[in-house]
Amino acid sequence: TEAQLLAQFEAAVANIEMPHALADEISRVLRETHEVVRAERRREIGVLKRTVEDLQAREDKVVGMYVDSKLDDVTYQRQRDMLMSEKHAALDRLSAASEELDDKYLVTADRVFELAKQARTLWNQRTPAERRQLLEMVLSNPRLDGVTVRYDMKKPFAILSEMTKGNDWRARSDSNARPSDS
Repeated sequence: TEAQLLAQFEAAVANIEMPHALADEISRVLRETHEVVRAERRREIGVLKRTVEDLQAREDKVVGMYVDSKLDDVTYQRQRDMLMSEKHAALDRLSAASEELDDKYLVTADRVFELAKQARTLWNQRTPAERRQLLEMVLSNPRLDGVTVRYDMKKPFAILSEMTKGNDWRARSDSNARPSDS
């Protein structure tokens, strides 16, 4: 029956629900980690900008020496090629470091955690059409296998589901456990 199918989908939504405190803690840690990474990227960008400026100054000197006839054509071309290669590599690293400053994933993570904190409540308060939208956000590849609903959870929700299933999930656990000094 429709009620049986909805109950199976409701179980899928319930699997991603997590306590508010845990979701907030994970979100806070993600933000803190992101800020540390952003600070490191900003430092790296500063170093790379200085490197590009230094390489440009060196290239200008080589051009000046060539114009002053202090360098032959072969030496000039070799020096310029070397400097251009270093400069392009530094610019590529600069571009990559700048792209890593993007924090769009934090917005996505916040939305996922907000949904996880209220999954059952959202399900229970929604109209059938809104429930379908919720399922489309959470599930992929839903199919009917006899009287059983089968589906795959979309990646962030699959991870949440695994986290909430296991009793071994610990907030604030050290992922780099080290032997104690005792």
